[in-house]
Amino acid sequence: MATLMEKGAPKAGTLTEVSWDPITRIVGSLGIFTKIDFANRVVADCRSTSSIFR
Repeated sequence: MATLMEKGAPKAGTLTEVSWDPITRIVGSLGIFTKIDFANRVVADCRSTSSIFR
């Protein structure tokens, strides 16, 4: 089944920011930061950060 999605910028106030920081059980530290438009089922922005400190 296909879903038709219209292109364009999401409406103001419809983005939800979700962060996973820190993600453990790996060497170093990992963080993932996203902005998701759940109404249109679109990930508007996704970034990851990583650092190793010993």
